[in-house]
Amino acid sequence: MQFLRSLRHHNIVFFYGAGDLTTEPFLVTEYMARGTLCDVLYGTDDHPAEPITVARCVAALHTCKWMLMHGQ
Repeated sequence: MQFLRSLRHHNIVFFYGAGDLTTEPFLVTEYMARGTLCDVLYGTDDHPAEPITVARCVAALHTCKWMLMHGQ
């Protein structure tokens, strides 16, 4: 959770926190009006993501600690 909270980039959804309501865990993130990442990448919202935007996001993630992101 600390790692997700440390991610800061304008192309990455902001993570506020997480919780567990008895048996239903949940994440709290920034509201994204265009929907999920799949909606944006595959254009189900009629406005597919620009390739340069996707590339910038991936580049930002590559500066992070991948071992933590993949749980290895």
